[in-house]
Amino acid sequence: MMKNIVLALAVLFSLQIASSQVIPNGVYYIFSAVDGHYAIDDYGSNAFNGNNINLWTFNKTNAQKWKVENRNGGIILRSAVNNNFVIDDNGCNVYNGNNIHLWEYNGTNAQLWYPERVSSKRELFVLRSSLNRNFVIDVNGCGMFDGNNIQLWEYNGTNAQKWVFLKVGEVEFDDLMFDILFGGN
Repeated sequence: MMKNIVLALAVLFSLQIASSQVIPNGVYYIFSAVDGHYAIDDYGSNAFNGNNINLWTFNKTNAQKWKVENRNGGIILRSAVNNNFVIDDNGCNVYNGNNIHLWEYNGTNAQLWYPERVSSKRELFVLRSSLNRNFVIDVNGCGMFDGNNIQLWEYNGTNAQKWVFLKVGEVEFDDLMFDILFGGN
């Protein structure tokens, strides 16, 4: 238990150092600020154009690992299932409810996201669309259940639009860890 507390503090300290910068390059789990037991997931661990990106109970699979690559102040989120595929705004469209899915990397603005730190208490980020920064990656209806859709939505400040990035391999997760990392905003 003490080991987990020390590891949690080390992770929080390392994230604080990077808070003034874009999220550093690396492989991350991206947890919902609504409930840290849920992460952004590549549905069914599939890599094909149009495969859905959704919310799923944290399970440490490659479907929940995302490689952050910094580009011109923004980031690209590559799938650990297949690095040729990235998180993409369907059809380069900007409207409430537009789907976020997996698509082969093509360098368009539909695949570039601008992380913005939005909390002084812990490392919470919104992921703003490079197509229109008033729109962010959002959990449909703030619902915490397996398979809930990840979508584009106009920024409204709710936790459905806030994300916690934790580097893969830096910490062992258990219920105490989740309480330390995600308890309170």
